[in-house]
Amino acid sequence: GADALNIVLSTLNVMAMLQVGNAPHECFLVYLASATPFFFATWEEYYTGSLYLGVFNGPTDGVLILCASQLVCAFVEDYTAWWGSEVVAGTGISHRHFAIGFYLICVFGTVLANFAAVLRVAGFQARRFGKTLLDIAPFVASLGGGGFWLLRTASGAQVFARQPRLIFWLLGFAFIKLAVHLQLAHICGEAYRPWR
Repeated sequence: GADALNIVLSTLNVMAMLQVGNAPHECFLVYLASATPFFFATWEEYYTGSLYLGVFNGPTDGVLILCASQLVCAFVEDYTAWWGSEVVAGTGISHRHFAIGFYLICVFGTVLANFAAVLRVAGFQARRFGKTLLDIAPFVASLGGGGFWLLRTASGAQVFARQPRLIFWLLGFAFIKLAVHLQLAHICGEAYRPWR
């Protein structure tokens, strides 16, 4: 549970570091890049019975990438301006967009590995793998619903304009609840029931 809480706190720190506080799409992508690999690693652990950290993995490499990003902030003269500046002049791609894109590519690879591991345990049987996919539906629904509310509704935009951290604490608490229930189900050898 403490690690899931740390994901939410770290997400807010990364948003501040990247200076994305006025950009709801970028904030949501940072949240997505933080919560998704943790949840899917926990989901994999639930089905495989062990937490396998490959050569490249989220807990180790993700933290090192974030440390490197924060070290960059320490060495540039004005990190707030640096994140908004272009990586290569004339491309229109800022250091901020490059970093978020890099984070998302890393997350995609990590989540693919999680799916592959669960698929191996399910024995490549559609029915068993389909049941495992039902277990991720609440997390996917919280991401989809939260993203839709934040990015596509007037009320989400109004709340973001006044209290952006409130939105990510709300999404974060839903994520923490789902991740902790999954961890407890694994530890206790019970079926995962996220909305008990």
